[in-house]
Amino acid sequence: MKFEVSWVPSAEEDLADIYLNLPNKDDVVAASKAIDRYLALDPLDFGESRQSSVERVGQVSPIGISYEVIVDDHKVFVTRAWLVK
Repeated sequence: MKFEVSWVPSAEEDLADIYLNLPNKDDVVAASKAIDRYLALDPLDFGESRQSSVERVGQVSPIGISYEVIVDDHKVFVTRAWLVK
């Protein structure tokens, strides 16, 4: 079963900041594509859960994300992104 992945506007801005501030742009593009792929295929197997029942975190270097999974609707919302050092 495939999930629809959406990045909320603030997470898109986070990702844009990471992209603009790293010298190797290809790493950012590859990581964001991998994150989208993992989340679309099996978001509950990617990353780990947090205190909230829907909040999870995961990373593909150089990007870390927090995201929420709405299983019944087959949707994933990336809510934040940051640079993993």
